[in-house]
Amino acid sequence: MQITKEQWTKVEAELSRIYGYVKMKCDGYELTLEVSPVAALQCGIVVYVNGQFKGKWLIEDCEERRRFLRPVERFLWGTKQRAGFLKIYGGKRAPKKEVERINEKITAYYSHWTSVTALRRHLKKNNHDIQLLSVGEEVIALPDQARATSCELVSALG
Repeated sequence: MQITKEQWTKVEAELSRIYGYVKMKCDGYELTLEVSPVAALQCGIVVYVNGQFKGKWLIEDCEERRRFLRPVERFLWGTKQRAGFLKIYGGKRAPKKEVERINEKITAYYSHWTSVTALRRHLKKNNHDIQLLSVGEEVIALPDQARATSCELVSALG
């Protein structure tokens, strides 16, 4: 079951304010998205998988990293350094192997997202079944979820 367009609008509205809070279920993983400070004077959408975040997800290749964390691809060398290396190797006459090494890129993974749209695209691309559990304080009732009445809850407690 996928999240509807209206529900994505609610999620986007909630995550556009400070300390916004959304819970989802993605292919069996419980995902918590929370807007919180990630640097001085900067907020981001922090991702918690099954209520936790593990630092090893940033380093090791794992399912959680591929599904939920933000990949950022960057050049290994800065623009000035690459231009300097090309000049050293002879500009356009530089060997192809050296040009590939100079233009090498690395992928880093971040624990937070800066855009709701990018997060939504990534989740849709890497997960098949996405269900919305709650937006802020509002709990979303799932159609296949059994609902207990207040009488059943009172009898179960007492």
